[in-house]
Amino acid sequence: MNMNMKGIIFLLIGLCLGLSSKSQTLEIHQMSVGQGDAALIVVRDTAALSAALTADGVPLPITASRYTMIKLALENNTDLAGTVTYAILIDAGQGSVQGTKIYNYMQKIGVTTLNAAALSHFHADHVAGFKTLANTYGVAPMNAYARTGVASKPKPSATSRASWKAITDLATNKIEVKSDETEIVLKADGTKPIKMTCTASNGKVMYAAANTRVVSNDENNYSISWILQYGAFRFYTGGDLNGMEYTLGDLETPMIDAIKAHDAAVFKDHATDAALNKGHICSFKANHHGGQESSNDYFLSVMKPKVALISCGYSKSYYHPKIEVLKSFDSKATFAAGNIARPNWDITAYHGVDHAGVTNAVANTIQNYFVTSLMVPRDPKMIDNDYTRLYQKVGDLTASNGIIAGDIVLVVDDNDISTQSKFAVYWNAESPPAGVVTGAVKAPAPASDIKYYRCHKSDNAADVKYIPNH
Repeated sequence: MNMNMKGIIFLLIGLCLGLSSKSQTLEIHQMSVGQGDAALIVVRDTAALSAALTADGVPLPITASRYTMIKLALENNTDLAGTVTYAILIDAGQGSVQGTKIYNYMQKIGVTTLNAAALSHFHADHVAGFKTLANTYGVAPMNAYARTGVASKPKPSATSRASWKAITDLATNKIEVKSDETEIVLKADGTKPIKMTCTASNGKVMYAAANTRVVSNDENNYSISWILQYGAFRFYTGGDLNGMEYTLGDLETPMIDAIKAHDAAVFKDHATDAALNKGHICSFKANHHGGQESSNDYFLSVMKPKVALISCGYSKSYYHPKIEVLKSFDSKATFAAGNIARPNWDITAYHGVDHAGVTNAVANTIQNYFVTSLMVPRDPKMIDNDYTRLYQKVGDLTASNGIIAGDIVLVVDDNDISTQSKFAVYWNAESPPAGVVTGAVKAPAPASDIKYYRCHKSDNAADVKYIPNH
C-alpha cells in the first residue's frame, strides 16, 4: 500500500472515530543515551494514530485518555509511519552508539524525517551523535539550530565542529539561535499553536540588556534553553546551563526572573485552586545531567514544576546526578538524622538579584523525577551514608519520588488544552536501557508503569498566555 492511500485510510478511520483531522498530541521523548543528552519532541496526528491502532487490531482507550495511545502503539509494535506531523531532535549523545540508538528510536516512533535538529551546546556528549545520524543514516533536517559565535571563545573542539557540520551540511537551513529573537513553531493550526521559545543563548538570557551576558570559557554557559508551550502546558529544556551564584556564571537565576517578569498567564494549581506565581513551568529537563552546578533552589522555586527529567549516564568521572540535586528533587526519601530530604527550597543564598515578593523557603512541588539511568557510586571518595541511602531508595516508589526510567516519554493531554495542563509520563524499564552501553542500573519498581499529572488550570482560555520573545 502506498503512503498516500495509507494516509487517506487513516484519515477516514479517524473521522469515523470522531477525531478531527487537525487533532494533535505533543510528545517529549527523553532518550536514554548514557552520559549525554538526546530528546525528540514530536507532534502527532491523533486521528492517524488511532487509525493505525485500529488497523493493527489494538483496542482504543476512551477518548479522554487518547494521549496514552502512543504507549499502546509502542507496546504492540504498531507501524507509526505517517502519524507524525513535526519532529525536532535536541542533541544527539556522544557518539556512534548513541547516534544509532536515536535513529532506531526514530523509526520505532514513526519519525521518518526531521523538521529540525537543535544543538544545545558544543560538548561531545550532546553533539557527537549527529555525525552518525548524518553520515551513516543520511538524516537531513530541514532546519539546524545552534548558538551564535561559534568561532569565538569558547571555541568548540574540532570534533564537535565536525559532528555538527556533518548534519548541517545536509540541512536545508542553518539558523543561529538568539535569546531575544528565535522561536520555533512546531504546529500552527489546531486550538492552540505549539511553540519553542528561546530563553537563553550564547551567555545571554531573554530580555537582558544588550551587553548583559556571561563571558566565560565554560561552554556550558553558552547553552541554548527553550520553553516548549502548548496551550496551558509548559516544558523547559536547557542543555548544561549553569545555576551557580550569579557572579560565578549563574544563568538560571536571571533567566527565570526574565520569564517571570514577562509571564502574563493566570494559573491555579489543579488540586488546590491556589494561585501560581508567574514563571510556573509544568515539567523540565534538569540542566547539566543533574550536576550540582545547576538546578538551583531559586530556579526551582519559581518554576514550581510537578515533574523533573534527568538525562545522565554512567561515567565515573561525573556520577550524575549529584546527591545535592537529588535531595532537592526528592521530598520523600529520608537520610541520616539531621540530614533529611528537602521538603522546601531555600532561596536565601541567591542574593545576586533582587527577588521581590519571595519568601526564604518555598515548598517542594516535584511529585516525581525520572532518571534515564543511575549507577551506585563505587569510588570510595564519592560514597557516604547519604549516597548509599538515596541510591538504594530511588526506584522504590514507596520510599522515593525517583524513578529509574530508561527512555522517558511525556505525552500532553490535549483535551481542554486551552485551559488545563494535564500530561502522562511512562517509561521503558529495561535494565540496562536497550541500545546503549551503560553501567549498573537498578530497574524501577514497578517494572513498567505510567503516571498521570494534573498540573494547573485557568478559569478562562483568555488567561492562558504564552511567554513571549521580543
